[in-house]
Amino acid sequence: SLLKPHLTDAQFKLYQLIWKRMVASQMSAATFDNTAVDIQARRPYSKANYLLRASSSVTRFPGFMILYTEGKDEAEEGKPSSILPQLEKGDRLELLGLFPEQHFTKPPPRFTEATLIKMLEQWGIGRPSTYAPILSTIQEREYVTKAGGSFQPTELGIVVNDLLNKYFADIVNIEFTAHMEEELDKVANENRDWVGVVQDFYTPFDKSLQNASLLMEKVKLEELTEEICPECGKPLVIKMGRYGKFLACSGYPECKYTKSFQVKLGVKCPQC
Repeated sequence: SLLKPHLTDAQFKLYQLIWKRMVASQMSAATFDNTAVDIQARRPYSKANYLLRASSSVTRFPGFMILYTEGKDEAEEGKPSSILPQLEKGDRLELLGLFPEQHFTKPPPRFTEATLIKMLEQWGIGRPSTYAPILSTIQEREYVTKAGGSFQPTELGIVVNDLLNKYFADIVNIEFTAHMEEELDKVANENRDWVGVVQDFYTPFDKSLQNASLLMEKVKLEELTEEICPECGKPLVIKMGRYGKFLACSGYPECKYTKSFQVKLGVKCPQC
């Protein structure tokens, strides 16, 4: 609260988030009582049994959750579980109502910034200092866009992912990346020579690179615009480069005119 007058609203929220998470990491874990009850149901005058299950979870000790609780992802929707009554094995229960509902298997939820970083940590990929650059790079190069706080792959992102998995399957493999992180740690701790690590990586990578150069199909992601090339008069197209979109002449390779791609935001400069 002493810092709040000296920070913007966004800066204070960020500071508060970092402070709470840091303190919460030193607090005790929360504990819960999880209860599940299996119920055998039988229709009158029928020998067929139906197994029903009910479950509930009760917080016994909130621990760090008193101070900090992560936001829920879209997969964590649904109603909170109700507390089950006291039951004993063999109790006879009376059916009060039956509400048939059809459910479909849902795909895994899309990554948010928080869940993606959490998975990177679990897989042993990257370091805390590299998480922010990873998130900014995939957005700057337009491999993903954000919708409702979740990442969604773009057409470019899907194409890049498919080609990398096809021609560099070993390199983009999660286990390989985590293994490389371990090898680099050994080099940093002087437990392994860096030449051997680089050689183990580069030899198979060079073969994959040569194979991709020969077999990888050319992919064109172009979008025609109404703007005319000032050098040859042909329409300009929006192309996707390594660092994002740019405008190029549709007459390429005869005409090599290019220019930066700019989006008009319709927002006036607050100063001029």
